[in-house]
Amino acid sequence: MHTNSQIPTPIRSSVRLATPTRWRAALARAVSSGIVLRYKASTGMAVVTSGSDECICYVTDGRICTCNACANGDPVCQHRAIYLRERGLLDPEPTPPAIGIRSFSDLDIELHNAGCVAA
Repeated sequence: MHTNSQIPTPIRSSVRLATPTRWRAALARAVSSGIVLRYKASTGMAVVTSGSDECICYVTDGRICTCNACANGDPVCQHRAIYLRERGLLDPEPTPPAIGIRSFSDLDIELHNAGCVAA
């Protein structure tokens, strides 16, 4: 028999992060699923269609969404990704890294000033 102090506490198995890679993946899924952003004329509220059920729409403002992913604590969802793209806040193409340009760190500068050659 368990007492209250012996009942195991559920531990969340993983923490989802809002990374640029996850946002781009969510946007790609949203576009391929045909998710569409609309605005309610009387309030200006953003309403986004579901990619899996044509009878369902979700409300979002880019920070929150009424979908299951948001309700379960995921900081990234397809509906917010579409909203952010339409507002110009999410670029579907990542900026390529600069090639051939090396920035010097403080350590590089300190080593140079000390007469050491950094590899």
